Amino acid sequence: MEVQPFFRNEKRLKNEEKRKPRFSLFQLKKPGKDFFSTLLEINHHTEVAVLEEKVEAVLEEVRPHLLADGGNVELVGVENGVVKLKLLGACGSCPSSTMTLKMGIERVLKERIPEIETVEQVW
Repeated sequence: MEVQPFFRNEKRLKNEEKRKPRFSLFQLKKPGKDFFSTLLEINHHTEVAVLEEKVEAVLEEVRPHLLADGGNVELVGVENGVVKLKLLGACGSCPSSTMTLKMGIERVLKERIPEIETVEQVW
């Protein structure tokens, strides 16, 4: 007969099984990279994703002004503090698009998100 501690019951065992992680951090390790490099890479991707969400939130505030003039803006990506945007619609061919990008969008992004250093237009 197997003796089990009195405080362990079937329900508790099932709950413990549910709490077990579905994967271990060691499964994230990539071939040719050490474990800490992999963790740093995951952290970097997470930081970039959070920054992109912040940029997208600010662009949602700016977008109605662009749409009013027949234009739009699309976030291409964020890398090392540089936001890459694509101006769409009327904004893409407008002679004032550089002013819109630098004096409008870039200014607002820098005010709201200190990590942003500059904004570049992607064609």
